[in-house]
Amino acid sequence: MLISVLVSAQDTEESVAQAIKLFDSGRYRDAELIFKNALNDNPESAIINYYYGASRTENNNFTNSDLESLIVANQDESPIKINYYFGIQYHARSNWERALKFYNKYNSVPHLSEEEKQDLLEKIQQCYDKKNPFEEYVLQQNSEEIIPGGVVATVSESSLLDESELASEEQIPVNETIPVSENENETIKFQVNNEISYLNLSHFRTEEGKSLFKQGNAMQKELGLALIKTEKLREKYNFTKNREEKKLLGQDILTLENKTYTLKREATQLLIQAKNLEYEYWQNASSSEIDAFAEELDQIKKAQETSHTEEKDSLVDSTTYINPDILLGEAQFITPVEEQKESDLIYKIQIGAYSRGLPAYIKRLYDKLSLIRKIENYTDENGIVVYTTGNLTNLEDAIKMQNQVRQEGVEDAFVVPYFNGKRISLKEAKELEGKQ
Repeated sequence: MLISVLVSAQDTEESVAQAIKLFDSGRYRDAELIFKNALNDNPESAIINYYYGASRTENNNFTNSDLESLIVANQDESPIKINYYFGIQYHARSNWERALKFYNKYNSVPHLSEEEKQDLLEKIQQCYDKKNPFEEYVLQQNSEEIIPGGVVATVSESSLLDESELASEEQIPVNETIPVSENENETIKFQVNNEISYLNLSHFRTEEGKSLFKQGNAMQKELGLALIKTEKLREKYNFTKNREEKKLLGQDILTLENKTYTLKREATQLLIQAKNLEYEYWQNASSSEIDAFAEELDQIKKAQETSHTEEKDSLVDSTTYINPDILLGEAQFITPVEEQKESDLIYKIQIGAYSRGLPAYIKRLYDKLSLIRKIENYTDENGIVVYTTGNLTNLEDAIKMQNQVRQEGVEDAFVVPYFNGKRISLKEAKELEGKQ
């Protein structure tokens, strides 16, 4: 038995050496087959994982397992060019920031040939221009693959607005901004720390903090309106049969989704900056000033308690500020639906499929995503709960949404077509779409 093991190990080493020669000569397909067999015998080998992942990347393969091979290789000493292959893998996933990070790491390597430099600069420019030359390969390979994911949830967009703002929603165009409020007595709820909360704008102690809050608060109102408008457009999109009208609606939905993502990020940043400025002020305030402010808050709260119940409830429900901690916190899980009931050809963006417990980091990621996207789920015939977002009738719009979802943090999101509620391949979907 020992002799057999030693012979097997020797054979593997010889095969790997042969495969490396093939790889270095540019015969990546031949090399990939040998590395794959070697990996079956030694799945933990960093060097075999590196060359297998590199071969797969050179052959335009961009599945999760290909990226995982490079990750395993990176846990040990690995060739410097691994950064180049990481860059391509993330480039293929339209993760521009991470791709640029690895491309730039590789670009710092001395003694690159002029051809290598030119190739690298071209890929870097593609990332800046948000162009993905590998997109076709990604769609083909992931059309039938189940990518591990997690439970996601929806939140009530109307919680961001009061009734008067909801009533005026239809009058706000897609790209119009809401003016910053100058009303010093506007009711707000801005928590600086565990002891100090502001109930109106006059409570701010720094002008810069107040200005940042007003900008962030206005953006949150705009975000709420955009979310509601997007949901209404989605409903209209689902019921519209006219192909041209669907295309125009799809463009409006994508524009609004880009807007909501930007608004959420910028509003959160502004509100956190405002909170930090006010927190710093109170850290340096005297005990007497803190006590005086606490007493002022107590008087306001007592006055509220003696006022009419409906007026007090209205004050709570119409709060114009949501604490950043809430914005980034957990949302409630949605109840899974048993099956899909869409008719005709529909494209969805699959963000995950999960059969067991949900890892905490995945839950946090999707809780954030649920703030700007409506998430649906269903249980397939294998008992796996599949989570999707979007309902689009053409592949072009679906690819755009896929890229947006990836930029929002779900790096392995991919397009999945359904016909009469059943999942089909992309090839079948393209044939159907061509007939419509």
